[in-house]
Amino acid sequence: LVKNSMMENFDTLNTQGIKRDEALNLAIESERTRDFTPTIGKVSVGLSSGTSGHRGLFIISEKERMEWAGAVLAKLLPKGHILHHKVAFFLRADNNLYETVNSSVLTFAFFDLLKPMEEHIERLKSFPPTLLVGPPSVLKEIARAQESGELNIHPEKIISVAEVLNASDERYIK
Repeated sequence: LVKNSMMENFDTLNTQGIKRDEALNLAIESERTRDFTPTIGKVSVGLSSGTSGHRGLFIISEKERMEWAGAVLAKLLPKGHILHHKVAFFLRADNNLYETVNSSVLTFAFFDLLKPMEEHIERLKSFPPTLLVGPPSVLKEIARAQESGELNIHPEKIISVAEVLNASDERYIK
């Protein structure tokens, strides 16, 4: 209900003066072309994954991207081991927001869910992540590849996003 209200009142709620239709058109075009670098001025635009059943539109300034990256790194990086991580991030859409976490201490790699899983498995072989982030359905496929011996990675942390994680899937992924 709140999300619907926010989307309906997007033009008056955002402080950047960006119109909902302009931002929505850019976000849809970015997903269509798979080029997630365009911005409106210095503002990144994107669509949420729609876990709740309704995809939301978001805009985020350069300053907010940096704050988000700091908050995410503080929460995600294993305690006592914060340097030289490799993050494999599986989502249907990339965004300048996510790319903000790339730094000298962290390498971020976006894995496009629209590409075949076989391609991802091959790519993971040359990019063994210390942090693995993705929807449970993808994490299960990675676990299957690991179990069959097709893949041999050892992430320190696995984070489920964008879908509901049920207890049986969580046990299998672990």
